[in-house]
Amino acid sequence: VALASGKGPYVGMIREAQLGTNLPNVKCVDAGGLPLEPDGLHLSAAAQVRLGEMLADAFMQFPTALPLPVSAGAAAHTSFFLLTWGFFLHFCTRNQ
Repeated sequence: VALASGKGPYVGMIREAQLGTNLPNVKCVDAGGLPLEPDGLHLSAAAQVRLGEMLADAFMQFPTALPLPVSAGAAAHTSFFLLTWGFFLHFCTRNQ
């Protein structure tokens, strides 16, 4: 989230860097212009709700993730885990 408020000589520079971020799978949502509390620093409750909507919109713009390939090793680890868990449950419940 790019700064919505702040005081001092570096606020503009910080916002510029935040908005200029260009990384894969990273989006910057600009909170500038949203209503602030009387302290001039914190977002109002309505602004926080709007920011949440903006974040959700940014998230929904990401392409749908493709399923990760499953390696043979991962399948073997999963099978071992399930087998071990099965034995554990068997021994825990056999005297009931």
